[in-house]
Amino acid sequence: VVAWKTDQLDPKIATEGVVMEEFNRLTDTEQLIIEVLVALHGGTNSAIAQDMHVSLTTVNGHLSNIYGKTRTRNRTQLATVEMTRRLLP
Repeated sequence: VVAWKTDQLDPKIATEGVVMEEFNRLTDTEQLIIEVLVALHGGTNSAIAQDMHVSLTTVNGHLSNIYGKTRTRNRTQLATVEMTRRLLP
């Protein structure tokens, strides 16, 4: 399990510079990877790959695309933004 970076758990800090509307444009697979990432509390890419029954290379590629599209910097920020989005109406 990967430890969360506590300075990025604050939603106000986590969402700075993030392109929120891009979350709605992610592919189904990219959205699933985020869901698994959150469910695993920031689990490793290997754990995500195992959970999804895909290769590590596939997860790495999708996460790279997600970070680029949303302008998130890392898994902690990505998960915090996703959890914040789930709380918004």
